[in-house]
Amino acid sequence: MLWAGTKGKDFDVDPKRWRFNSALVYSLGNAMEILTQVFPSSFLFFATMAITFKQVSWLTATATRNAMYRSCLERFPVVLW
Repeated sequence: MLWAGTKGKDFDVDPKRWRFNSALVYSLGNAMEILTQVFPSSFLFFATMAITFKQVSWLTATATRNAMYRSCLERFPVVLW
């Protein structure tokens, strides 16, 4: 929550960049999950880091979703009947 509080204002400025960074952080979380199998002695550390990276990425992805939808609606207006 601390991370979202400090970066939350920037999500609306450039949502595509934050969405891409979110995908990269999610991939880093997946890599950390693989490392739990490679280094079983450090399971707790790698599992904690993997969950943290994945949660931060989901938080960022959902926070930028509305800004991206708004941008699409401004470019391609939808007429509802």
